[in-house]
Amino acid sequence: MRHLAPIVMAALLTGTAPSASAQSDGTDILKELSARFMEGYDTRDPLQVLDQVLATLEPDSSHSSPFLPSARIRPLTMAVMALEAAEGVRDRVRYRISYGIENLPDQPNNIPYPLSFIQVDRFSLGSAIRQNTIDSHGAEHIGPLEAFDVGPHVSWRLVTRPVQGARSDIMAAGRTELSEAQAKTMTCLDSPCLSPLMELESAAPWGPAEEAPLSPDPVPFQVVRSGLLTPAAAIDELTRDSDFGEAGRYREPPALPDPFLEAVIEINLAQDSVLDASLRRDGLMDDSISAIWRRLIIMPSGANAQTLTAYHSMVPECQRGPQFPSEGALCP
Repeated sequence: MRHLAPIVMAALLTGTAPSASAQSDGTDILKELSARFMEGYDTRDPLQVLDQVLATLEPDSSHSSPFLPSARIRPLTMAVMALEAAEGVRDRVRYRISYGIENLPDQPNNIPYPLSFIQVDRFSLGSAIRQNTIDSHGAEHIGPLEAFDVGPHVSWRLVTRPVQGARSDIMAAGRTELSEAQAKTMTCLDSPCLSPLMELESAAPWGPAEEAPLSPDPVPFQVVRSGLLTPAAAIDELTRDSDFGEAGRYREPPALPDPFLEAVIEINLAQDSVLDASLRRDGLMDDSISAIWRRLIIMPSGANAQTLTAYHSMVPECQRGPQFPSEGALCP
């Protein structure tokens, strides 16, 4: 009941609560699309998933608010947090995140609202890194599996929608474990997801990376852990300047959307402590640029490695001519 109170209060205050018939129609469509998206996944209770996320958050005591501290969390960030809240923390991992949006009709206002479909895969690279080290130095010099933080490969799916006062209300959630055979067939920005090496350097011709400050905006979730950004903070930082408003399509009847964004986060796959994250986003409705690639590199620096240094880079992918423009040039 405590999860419903903020929604009901906001609806009463603004006078925009949907009619019963409109709510029923929208609920039927939402349930149908969510069920199709969750095929092959073990479904989870959305309220329990939210409770797990809430348990990881810091309460907002700066001002009185009727909304939960999770209200300001964006969909991609929420999905990464849901996985980590349920599965725990791992040190040597690669995350792959895909994102699609379908606009559903809101009958009372005649304004479509975005329904987000997010899949987050987490690949445990401890075993692959250990084998790679054995091949290089011999088994007698290498520690046991436990020393490499070996764990299962897991995949989560979330369906979220905005409601008054909350950016990512969880409507459906599901979880599955990926077999080694399944994981070996998967690619992360066109590189093998189980590669023990950091692959994002070669994903695009990045050019020089520019040092830039991290977002100063306060967030309710943990930002730094073990000298690096948390995965949730990394995807939040990587997408903070992105506007996905035009990405959702409005179709009759609504259908499962194709992902327009793929992001990869690599943690501690290099010799030194480093987080490397990149995304490719298409569906830009631009006659020159077909996609935008962004990269974020986080490294500890300063005395005792207590300061985070962030490097950003961005490159366009072209509709015509070469896939990428030459350094400093524009797409034709």
